Amino acid sequence: MNVASTKMIDTFQKEITMTTPGNGISITHALEPHDWSNEETAAYEAAIEAVNGVVGAYSARIAAEEAKPNPDRTVLKEARAAQARLAREREALRSSDLEQIAAARQRYAQLAREVRGGAA
Repeated sequence: MNVASTKMIDTFQKEITMTTPGNGISITHALEPHDWSNEETAAYEAAIEAVNGVVGAYSARIAAEEAKPNPDRTVLKEARAAQARLAREREALRSSDLEQIAAARQRYAQLAREVRGGAA
């Protein structure tokens, strides 16, 4: 086997590892079979994007704090912990739970506004 083939296999194995259940990276492993309507698909994707919006708001907070001459380690620690929590919450979203999806869309959109405004 040549070097390129070995690297490709290593990359593939890492990708498989990265998408194993419960690692906070991928949510597709947890999706149950479901016939989705266009509306359900859009709502689920919007809920995922709402969570991602909060993660992004925390990323901006982290970057702003790190840019300071004396970053507050507590702010950084709390923002990173929030991102980890959000990854778990995103993974827990169930496409077939329409009430959960609707509540998540509202909750995370509001939370993103709060984080961007400095309230969370």
